[in-house]
Amino acid sequence: MSARTWRQLLVWLHVASSVSWMSQAAALAVLLFTAIGPAPMPVRVGAATSAKLLDTTLLVYSANVATATGLLLAATTSWRFWLHRWVAIKLVLTTGQLYLGIGILSLRMDAAVTTATSGGSAGVAGLGAAATLMASAFAVQVWLSVAKPGGRTRRAATVRRPGSAPAWLFALAVLAPVVETVLGVAVTGPLPVLSLVVLTVAVVLRARERKPEPALTSAKRRPAASRA
Repeated sequence: MSARTWRQLLVWLHVASSVSWMSQAAALAVLLFTAIGPAPMPVRVGAATSAKLLDTTLLVYSANVATATGLLLAATTSWRFWLHRWVAIKLVLTTGQLYLGIGILSLRMDAAVTTATSGGSAGVAGLGAAATLMASAFAVQVWLSVAKPGGRTRRAATVRRPGSAPAWLFALAVLAPVVETVLGVAVTGPLPVLSLVVLTVAVVLRARERKPEPALTSAKRRPAASRA
């Protein structure tokens, strides 16, 4: 397949996994708030247990694929990481979302189930707020992707405008998240090693395109001036 086809597949995979991550974060928030609401005890315990199941079986893989494909798109296309303000902002937001998911939510899901089982609510409301914040950040990312505000950064003026990656690199960028997700579900658990390897390869191979534009010499400028 052509580089364009592989790139379209990578964009599709990024959009699909991002929508999945956003919807699951919203569902997680609803379940966590249900776990501390006025519902009967079995409903509250079931909501907390479902939240833990959702986080460990679906949301974690959606988050891994969405993050990997987003980084790979930046590395393999002309957008790059720090040449456009909207891309840089999305990178910062994604980092924050990963922290919310890994550093806060996942580590406290067992405690949320225990709290709901005992009839308490301590800390669970905070987890629901974190899940809500994670889902809301996606709405901001969608706007950034559509509006592309801010223009180019100062760094963009000091480097060559990068081109697009070859077809084989786009192919690896598509296949790596898919393969590691299948392996994760069947064998290893969530472990985005393949995507990290492909990302490293992409960054290293394309680093030469970030060299500064050679300055025009006076000898090159004179003919243009004389013609003017």
